[in-house]
Amino acid sequence: MITRIRKFLAPPVFAEDVDKASLADVVHNLLLATGLLFMLVEGALVWGPFPGRLYFLIGLPILTGILVGLNQMVRRGRVRLAATLFVSLMWSVFTLFVLFAGGMRSPAVAFYVAGSVIVGLLLGTRAMLIHLVACGIAGLGMIGLQNGPYAPPLLFPIPPFIGWLGMLLGLMMAAGALDMVMQRRAAALASLRESEERYRQLFEAESDAIFLIDNATGQILEVNSAAVALYGYTRAELLSKRNVDLSAEPEDTRKVTQTTPIIAENVVIIPLRLHRKKDGTVFPVEITGRFFNWKGRPVHIAAIRDITERRRTEEELREKSAELEYFFNLNPDLLCIADTDGYFWRLNPEWEKTLGYSLSELEGQQFLNFVHPDDIEATLAAVAMLEQQRAVLDFENRYRCRDGTYRWIEWRASPRGKLIYAAARDITARKEAEKALAESEARYRSLFEDNRAVILLHRREDGRILDANPAACAYYGWTREELTQKYIHDIDPLTPEEVRREIEAVRRGERPYYLFKHRRADGSIRDVEVYSGPINVAGQTVYYSIIHDVTERRLAEEALRESHRRLQATLAELRETQERMMHQERLAAVGQLAAGIAHDFNNILASIVLYTQLSLRNPDLPLSLRQRLEVIEQQTGHAANLIQQILDFGRQAVLERRPLMVDSFLKEVVKLLQRTLPESIQIDLTVEKGDFVILADPTRIQQAVVNLALNARDAMPNGGALHISLRRIAEQTIQCVDCGPVSGGEWVEIAIADTGTGIPPEVLPHIFEPFFTTRAPLGHGLGLAQVYGIVNQHGGHIAVETQPGKGTTFRLHWPALQTAPPQATASLESALPSGKGETIMIVEDDTLVRVALADALDMLGYRVLEAANGQAALDLYAEHADAIVLVISDWVMPAMGGLELVRALYERAPALKVLMLTGHPLSQQTRESVPPNVVGWMLKPPTLEQLSHDLQAALT
Repeated sequence: MITRIRKFLAPPVFAEDVDKASLADVVHNLLLATGLLFMLVEGALVWGPFPGRLYFLIGLPILTGILVGLNQMVRRGRVRLAATLFVSLMWSVFTLFVLFAGGMRSPAVAFYVAGSVIVGLLLGTRAMLIHLVACGIAGLGMIGLQNGPYAPPLLFPIPPFIGWLGMLLGLMMAAGALDMVMQRRAAALASLRESEERYRQLFEAESDAIFLIDNATGQILEVNSAAVALYGYTRAELLSKRNVDLSAEPEDTRKVTQTTPIIAENVVIIPLRLHRKKDGTVFPVEITGRFFNWKGRPVHIAAIRDITERRRTEEELREKSAELEYFFNLNPDLLCIADTDGYFWRLNPEWEKTLGYSLSELEGQQFLNFVHPDDIEATLAAVAMLEQQRAVLDFENRYRCRDGTYRWIEWRASPRGKLIYAAARDITARKEAEKALAESEARYRSLFEDNRAVILLHRREDGRILDANPAACAYYGWTREELTQKYIHDIDPLTPEEVRREIEAVRRGERPYYLFKHRRADGSIRDVEVYSGPINVAGQTVYYSIIHDVTERRLAEEALRESHRRLQATLAELRETQERMMHQERLAAVGQLAAGIAHDFNNILASIVLYTQLSLRNPDLPLSLRQRLEVIEQQTGHAANLIQQILDFGRQAVLERRPLMVDSFLKEVVKLLQRTLPESIQIDLTVEKGDFVILADPTRIQQAVVNLALNARDAMPNGGALHISLRRIAEQTIQCVDCGPVSGGEWVEIAIADTGTGIPPEVLPHIFEPFFTTRAPLGHGLGLAQVYGIVNQHGGHIAVETQPGKGTTFRLHWPALQTAPPQATASLESALPSGKGETIMIVEDDTLVRVALADALDMLGYRVLEAANGQAALDLYAEHADAIVLVISDWVMPAMGGLELVRALYERAPALKVLMLTGHPLSQQTRESVPPNVVGWMLKPPTLEQLSHDLQAALT
């Protein structure tokens, strides 16, 4: 009983519908509260007299029973209908009650207000408005009826305090209904938050990239973490983009977004689109989209899946299928796929050649239609074995050809379910040979005896030789009697396992003959091909073997294979040499181009450098302008260094070689690097015992080591070890990226090893190419190219050893030199030496450079004459021969170049000094070919300090 009461008082549960469960809970509580009120009123009427008591004693139990029925209706799931009936019942009962009771008009208003709240709670806003309108009409009707001539009789008066209690009860009902509304709203909000949280978790947990996109603008409104990982953008970057920004086919994407109709639950699947990641990678995707309205605007949610691997797998599968199809069609055997019901499914083209029917005439037909009538029973027995999933080997039957003839087919078939996979071979020739042999047994002896081929007859069971023809006796060196006393294994030295493998190879159809080795009477072992088969001799089935000696052929084949192998090795070596030569020629061509470019750039930089330094020497220069000019001076210095790097790579730079003690030199370089590189990089130097003197330009050697150290620094962003070692190598083979192995000679090796990231294999062949860099835009790709050029210009070699993730070692090999240590050179003084009014003639075809040089010399205290080319210079010299003490001449000029000019001046005035100016690097041989009146060389762009010191040195 208690269980039933608890079950009756418990609210119904609808787990599959949250809204229905919530409404059912409210209706259930209202029904219980109303029923309880009716029971309390009924109890009060039983113990106390009341006007109209009889109506209540009869009506309240009836109403309570109706409430119980409505509660059962709620439990059956008809919640909204039960709520509508409850509201209608209470409205009708209360309205009728008010008509026949006095003192209830004020409480009626409170009850109607409470009822409107309850109706809104149960049936919605529209039902509440209908309720209020109905209450207003009913109230006006009651007022008119009570004040008219047809007022209903007053069956029972209501005392005022009862009316006030009714009003209080109505207000309490309204407050309770409002509290229920608030609780329901809070529950709905909590459910919404929980639902949104579940949605967010599912949204983020999805492995596919999920986008919420506005249909009209294509703006991305929301993305999950998988989308961030797939496209390489941050979430903020993705939310600032439109869907067409991610597509490699923006027009198709825009069309689909704007033209697809919004249909609820309509899912659009796009099997293939091309999208682009942040790094520019284009990849295929599969898109699943659903269009709907969200917050009043049309949107769609798109699930995007990267199908790169799937498409690669599909492509590999297609290639594999094409390969199998190719082999299926190419196989010389008869290949067949059939079923145990007796139908051909698939045949290869060999069937057309064998039977004469086209494949379309055979495929889909019953194979028994083509089988010889005498072979149908045996064929059905073989099919029965295949139905039992047993393989059929060496089965023979006859098939009808288009011309009506029959051909013998030998089968090897294997079942797989209802399918039969079979390989067959046309053995008509063999069967006919066997038949002819059986029919011509009388002629056998003659053929056997007179045949020049080596033939043996033997038993299959034990290999006993039964007969041998004269050719066999002559070949083996034994008499017939001696041979017939032997077994096959007496003349075949192969092991039983080797013989078994050879027999299996023939049975599998790999070839129609056996490859054996036979021993002859003289002990020699010969390679033979053995064609063997059964034959009927005197009513007994024995086996014949026709032996062909292939020893010479096998030796020739082996020699041919060895020759082919050596040829392949030679070709590989030639290809490697060719690639190395092409690489050297390509780098040489780039070097020539670099030298030409450097000449023009040096001319441009010359005027910039001189004017900048002249302007900086103005003491009245404003501070802001001075700072800007200092930036220009700094940048022109960087530009000049960049040109020097290009010249070093092209081996066009001018080297100031002198004997260099590399060990002491490296110690100073390491000190420089310790001040330059981060503290997270540990630098150490290892020097073996010995002499380390080379003929080199110290500046260029230092540049090479520093460039490699800076590269090592970039390869170790989190720190590491940089090890520099020095050793002397004599009469050993060294490696070179250009020349390969280099043998002989004495070398000084500088090795720079780091513990960085290493060089990937696909990058390694390009590291010495100019402008090739993996650090764009931070690197310009000239560091290693400059090292390459410096080493080659010094006649050295460079080798690279690297392993990704473990570090890289560069080995620089310089030709060793036996000489005294170099002497330190004096540095230039910081002060600028000035002239004393000497007359200097400037010969330069570039107007800007010539004017800049003239201004610089004027500032330094010299008198300047200008000429645009060699011919003009000779004319000018003729006019001022007594005044000119020095000539500054460009090397490359139109009309008459620098070399022709200095030779002409030397003929006229051998004592006149000439200082050459060039933006094009010149070889040492070219420098030595000029007349002795050339007292010095200046490279463009010259600095003001260099110009002043070189002039002072030339004039003294």
